[in-house]
Amino acid sequence: MTESPKVVIFADTMRLKRNIARLLLPVLILTACDGWKADKESTRNVCIVYSAGYNNLSPDLTEDLNDLATKGYVPKKKGQDVLLVASRKTADARGADYKTQTAAYLYRLYKHNNKIVRDTLFALREGVSMLETDAMRTLLEKARDLYPSDHYGVVFTSHGNGWLPSGFYANPERFRSSSAQRRAPRIEAPDNFPLYGTPGVIRTKSLGPEFYYEPEGTTRLSTEMDIDDMAAAIPMHLDYLLFDACLMGGVEVAWALREVADYVGFSQAEVLTEGFNYTTLASHLLQATPDPTAVCDDFYQYYEKQSGEYHSATISLIRASELEALARACKPLFEKYRTAIGGLKASGVQGFGGTKHYFYDLADILVKAGASAEEMTGVQAALDRCIVYKGSTGQYYSAYGGTYEIKAFCGLSMYLPSPSVVTTGKAYLDEYYRTLGWNQATELVK
Repeated sequence: MTESPKVVIFADTMRLKRNIARLLLPVLILTACDGWKADKESTRNVCIVYSAGYNNLSPDLTEDLNDLATKGYVPKKKGQDVLLVASRKTADARGADYKTQTAAYLYRLYKHNNKIVRDTLFALREGVSMLETDAMRTLLEKARDLYPSDHYGVVFTSHGNGWLPSGFYANPERFRSSSAQRRAPRIEAPDNFPLYGTPGVIRTKSLGPEFYYEPEGTTRLSTEMDIDDMAAAIPMHLDYLLFDACLMGGVEVAWALREVADYVGFSQAEVLTEGFNYTTLASHLLQATPDPTAVCDDFYQYYEKQSGEYHSATISLIRASELEALARACKPLFEKYRTAIGGLKASGVQGFGGTKHYFYDLADILVKAGASAEEMTGVQAALDRCIVYKGSTGQYYSAYGGTYEIKAFCGLSMYLPSPSVVTTGKAYLDEYYRTLGWNQATELVK
């Protein structure tokens, strides 16, 4: 009888000298790698699970990483594939303590002598959020430099707010006018995040990213990242970028990442906290040809078998190289139906944000604005080339409003620039939207 794998934690075995740390990133760098470094020729695929969990998801993300390490495929230390995890969690098990500062770590998972080893490679300074641009870039650069390869992929898991500017989803009142001051990544967040294990509460990954308190402060705040900043923070080209997070499945997000990753996978609606299947995740992604489609299908199939409010999932995988063709197909219809789009009622178009009205089905917007079946032929053909996989359970659950029916699902959401959608901060949101690459390519908002 084969002995079950054991998890062994190895601390890093050497530290950077202070003068070297100052030359690199004095604010962020704390510890260095353990001295083991792969040759590019010996590393086939590198999969990085980026788990930003200094928030109320901390217990769920910890469970996911335990599943990844103890129930799923873990490559051998001297194998061709490398499984890395960048993770930060709260000090307490409930994910409720945001005053005790913790550090984000980059570690490698590998199998050695029938044991699963978690080998710490690098750490940020305590209190640095993984949603800060420099922090993300530093962690991913370290992964790239330690394990040179032609093939990288990232699975991002945390809360998610789509393409919205940092802070808007949690507190649109701060953005009442187009002249509202652009804020730093750290913003006030409403104190309504349900804690782990709250009876009767179905929890999703949609309520804001990493939390913190100012010194001696009493208001819980959050650190967030704009999608363009995320694109700029990723230092290597990715075979795939998969989001285990709410509301990321918009064409605006895909466009921002089209030069970063060959394939982008994400959910148009909110994601229940169980999220992806971490037991099978690495086996799909660490093979000769990574299979992100299988990760998306595992996610969909799990929720398709559930009942009630847990029968809730949307997912799609897009081929980034086809986004420009989609933009060319959409642009003339946006021009022709601009007035009609601006006059659409939110209740008449397929949305995905519950009572947070920012995310709508791309194709349904055009259809409800009056585009004919013949006019939609080009858009649908472009969608068919762009979307590799899509799945919908026919309904979705939102922490804001309960369960909603899905009557239309093309595989990409989009902003609906209508006054009935955004009642607070529309001038600011439209001004911000004009800066997004998708809008510059299609002129949805002029």
